Amino acid sequence: MIFDYLVLVFLNCMGALQIAASRSRFQGLLFFQNFYLSIFLGLGLGVLGFSWFFRSGPLHIPDTAGGLAGFQQFGLFALGAVTALGFTLLATSLFFHHSLPLSMGETQGFNLLKNTTFSQIILRKWRNF
Repeated sequence: MIFDYLVLVFLNCMGALQIAASRSRFQGLLFFQNFYLSIFLGLGLGVLGFSWFFRSGPLHIPDTAGGLAGFQQFGLFALGAVTALGFTLLATSLFFHHSLPLSMGETQGFNLLKNTTFSQIILRKWRNF
């Protein structure tokens, strides 16, 4: 039950990140450079997450009968969301987009991911430190 919920949150958060990054044109967060393919991937990850979670039937079990308590759900959701963000940043930095130009310009903060990957930002900031 705990693992199933964590997979649900992880996949759905990763899907939401792909859809949001695609709609906002954050190329540094996308698994694919094609924006429509990224939206399709995000929707597919959401469907996969729910399919995984509900594959064995309904899981509306009260916490008194072995289900997840509210605080457990909160902790698992936070863990799944942070893990999805970390995985996305790591995967796009290591496996994708090595060809993105390193153009940081005057942009600061989260907007740096529009044109560069997370690892490129870290390396550039480390060199300037």
